[in-house]
Amino acid sequence: MPQIFYKTFFIFFIIRAVFALENVGSLGHNVSHTDYMLGKDTCTIGIQFVGCRAWNFALGSSPLLYVNYNTNNVFTRTTLTKKGPHTHTFESAYFKTFNDQNSTQLSHAPYHYEAIFAYYIYSYKYDRNVKVHFNTIYNYYINDKYPFSIRRPTVKRSPHQVNIASLIESSVTERIFVLSEFGFLHVTDTYPRLHAGSSLGYRNDVIYMHLGFTMTGTLRGIFVNNQNPNRFDLQQSAFNRRNGYYDFDPVADRNAIKEDFSIHAEFSIQVNF
Repeated sequence: MPQIFYKTFFIFFIIRAVFALENVGSLGHNVSHTDYMLGKDTCTIGIQFVGCRAWNFALGSSPLLYVNYNTNNVFTRTTLTKKGPHTHTFESAYFKTFNDQNSTQLSHAPYHYEAIFAYYIYSYKYDRNVKVHFNTIYNYYINDKYPFSIRRPTVKRSPHQVNIASLIESSVTERIFVLSEFGFLHVTDTYPRLHAGSSLGYRNDVIYMHLGFTMTGTLRGIFVNNQNPNRFDLQQSAFNRRNGYYDFDPVADRNAIKEDFSIHAEFSIQVNF
């Protein structure tokens, strides 16, 4: 079914190439998203997202999650209110892996998870060159045996996860922009994870792209020094455990959780129709 979905979308986008174009906006990073909505009755195709907008509602899916994480996924986004420089946006997403515990097409990680995400995004356009997006994100994990990297092993085992983050979108020139991100994952856990990073992007009336990285970790994991050489990516180490995240012990693994640290690639290439 997903293969038919993507093939149908591709053919549909080619047919739609004759339609009017609007300026391409930023979709944001892996954690922090933006208020950007496609132009009326337009679509986008790319690594990060494949989707369309009708009325005030956007629906789509991520090819990257499907190919690299064996994950069927769907995203929705709608603008709640927009007045002057203020925009309020709601987004939701659903993820469920297939071919569980088998290597993905692009990696050797046996991803196995199911989750529901909800985003509330408040955006403020400071001036023509700067826009800030404040994200409050609730995640509910039905299954998190082998999840993606924004789900970290925690001391308090819970299906719930709350993240808060801000994304600053700064125009350098008419086409070149910078995305700067700062926030926290697992804000209700004993050891919240600091999340920060940046990417450089380019956009015109048709194409949007950005490339950069973000890092996630505890304070001890990020500010490593000669007296603290033991930091490592706990999410990756879970793939070596028979039951993944369910094998982490809040007592025995407490010190390891304190040293948790991860780097995430931030990249996208999108074409609007």
